[in-house]
Amino acid sequence: MLKAGVHTGSLVNHIYSTYKTKLPKVGDGATILHWTDRSACTVIAVEGNIIKVQRDIATRIDKLGMSELQTYKCTPDLNGSITTWKLLKDKKGNEYWNLYEINTNTGRLNKIKGGGGLAIGIRDEYHDYSF
Repeated sequence: MLKAGVHTGSLVNHIYSTYKTKLPKVGDGATILHWTDRSACTVIAVEGNIIKVQRDIATRIDKLGMSELQTYKCTPDLNGSITTWKLLKDKKGNEYWNLYEINTNTGRLNKIKGGGGLAIGIRDEYHDYSF
């Protein structure tokens, strides 16, 4: 879970990060939760508690300009960037997805601190124009 004001500056991202975590299947929607932005993705690989998600193409379809109200059409992008996430538990037993990078020399996973969060089953895009 992302702590509001510590890991995220967005109430919506904090709420998304509190959703009950489920193990996804390939093709499920996912959302990377940044400080205030959100990036729509698709789950492309599942191996136990480790998954890979690929960035979607997010095309804005509203005509509201630089506003809070944003509507996007999201479609899988076979050339989108890929990130690796591992399901972990905090001290209270709450499950959360943590971002990892793969060491190209050893093939080992290295945990990335402050890498945002991941919500499974939600495919959402949002850009905060105030930054």
